[in-house]
Amino acid sequence: MGKRAQRNRYNFGSRHVAGKRQRDTFLSAFRERVEQEKSARIVLSGDFALEIEGDNEILEYDDSLVMVKTGKKKLLIAGTDLLVERYGEESLSIKGRILSLSWL
Repeated sequence: MGKRAQRNRYNFGSRHVAGKRQRDTFLSAFRERVEQEKSARIVLSGDFALEIEGDNEILEYDDSLVMVKTGKKKLLIAGTDLLVERYGEESLSIKGRILSLSWL
């Protein structure tokens, strides 16, 4: 008698095991999805400094309010004496007394 193929660890479900080509397709689809959903990295130092890394755009700017678009969402930073110190393609630095952060 021939040996039966093991179904999986728990002996139920599909016998199908994805081949290398199919696994690569799954991984590339996952990586593509992650690239589309790029999120911002936000570092808050106390209540006086904020750094945002990633794709961002300043929508509104005032000494008490900064609205930044990060990916699909908007971040509202409220405070006093806010100053955008550094603004580049991949990073944004804000100094001042930060009172609140809100996602819109």
